[in-house]
Amino acid sequence: MRRDIDRDTSNVNFKAPEQTGRDFDNVSPLEIFREVSAAGSEDMAALDELDHNIGQLPPEPLKAAEAIRSHLIKEGYEYGNSFRLQDMLKKKQGNCLGLACLIGGLLERRGFHPEYNLLLGPKDYAYSREVELFEEFVQGDHFDFDNPIRPLVSEEINDFTFVALEHPILVLNGKQFETTDLVPESEFENTKPFEIKSERSTKISYAELASNVLVSRAVSELFDNPKPNYALARKLLAEAIRRWPNNREAYAKIRNLANNFFDDEQEETSRKKYLALGGDDSRFFDEKYSITHDPSDLDKVLERHPSYIEAYVDKEVYNETNHRNARFAFAVAAQCVARSQTLDLGKFYVYNSKKFAKLFGKEDVVRFIVSAAEDFKDFFSYNIALYELTGDKKYLTKIKQDGLITCPFQEAFFYYTLEHMNGKLPKQYQEKYRAFLEQYGNRRTFNEQWTV
Repeated sequence: MRRDIDRDTSNVNFKAPEQTGRDFDNVSPLEIFREVSAAGSEDMAALDELDHNIGQLPPEPLKAAEAIRSHLIKEGYEYGNSFRLQDMLKKKQGNCLGLACLIGGLLERRGFHPEYNLLLGPKDYAYSREVELFEEFVQGDHFDFDNPIRPLVSEEINDFTFVALEHPILVLNGKQFETTDLVPESEFENTKPFEIKSERSTKISYAELASNVLVSRAVSELFDNPKPNYALARKLLAEAIRRWPNNREAYAKIRNLANNFFDDEQEETSRKKYLALGGDDSRFFDEKYSITHDPSDLDKVLERHPSYIEAYVDKEVYNETNHRNARFAFAVAAQCVARSQTLDLGKFYVYNSKKFAKLFGKEDVVRFIVSAAEDFKDFFSYNIALYELTGDKKYLTKIKQDGLITCPFQEAFFYYTLEHMNGKLPKQYQEKYRAFLEQYGNRRTFNEQWTV
């Protein structure tokens, strides 16, 4: 079971996002980048200084983009996880989204007209090596079938993803330009430009590209903060859709939020919109599986992306009836997650703790969770998992004292776990649970997810 549980301390009103409004074609790209980043005037001053120091650009678009990238390298910029304008300028680093917005915006300010493509599941060298490594694990090259090794911690070098990601690139005079090659020219001067293949390529505008900064901010708010704010995340996602009404991934995130609040109307609206937007890529079919639970969707995911670990776990662990096969597959998945720059090993162990315990024993699972989830931010799921595994009520005390139940989904999870662990819901919680059921018990999204 996937526990995509987010947290918040506020009440959330899920209203359908506005899809009309301002004409973003009349706003400069860098101003759009400033807006979606929530950057200030001082950040724009720093950006102006960066632009000034670049100097005159060559007239040929591709060479102009290379000149901007070379200047960023000279200034010490590196590939990193920043995507907001102010963070990129301060830390001198950026990811593919941030760098595409920055370099594209600088080019447009100088009178160039880059195009923007959003690649889903880029098939580059790292992907090829990822699939090779995955196949090595599946074939038993790294551990015996009956002695599957699970990692205690993530690997220090994690160059892979094991999931299909969106990757924006610039297109200049019909040629792709990769913004993330922030390495000295001497390190790639002998390499020839090549076209990055992908599962899906979508031509988008700058405003649509920048809307993903809002989506990324929402995801960061939900998963990188000890006490995330649901209301802010929802506001960011609604604004992302206002700027790009067909932003498929924003609808997926809104649906997840709606499920956590048992909001039938918003879940239905976002689900229907997501399915209507459609796709023929692994990420679409993975999300579709969470809606339909049709095993054929998992097959479609893995046909397109064999090393897509979440789909692999659903198929080879949760849908596998052979205990030995499931144990081996779980270990394969854990080894891959430990080498992923995107997935989190602690999260993997916590969210799959019940299955982990059935396959390897409760005592083993506790040791792995405590080791791998040291920096895990979802404190509710961490403590409820350890309570399920150990029966130690100190974890319940931690949940109550620290106010870790911050959305209806988590409250339902709490009652479900207490009932499961005690045979019935303890008396001191029965009145609260009755009130909870009065509010949520008749909602479709509640009944589809929980039955206590």
